[in-house]
Amino acid sequence: MKATGHMVFGFCLGALITADPLYTIIITAASPLPDIDHPYSFYGKYNPAACLMKHRGHCHSIIGSIMLALPFIEFSINIFALVFIACIGHLVADRISSSFPGKWPFKIKVW
Repeated sequence: MKATGHMVFGFCLGALITADPLYTIIITAASPLPDIDHPYSFYGKYNPAACLMKHRGHCHSIIGSIMLALPFIEFSINIFALVFIACIGHLVADRISSSFPGKWPFKIKVW
């Protein structure tokens, strides 16, 4: 799924779980974040290490979602939670659109 698809999914998720438009914007903006491991993605093009990372590897997991959201705890626990929700939404959207199994650290077989 491209960044725009993740952002639309994030917008719908944000509108569903919160009435605050700022929180919806944060979730929308953070939705493409797990694709930071892809060198041509929305945020990955700003990540010099993206070409060394495996796409849909560590960033596409629950632990990876926590690690991606962790720097935002500096602002507030609410921002951390919103970015984490956006990352989990990204995983759900990938799972729906391409039958991507959330792999690391758990191996899940998808038939």
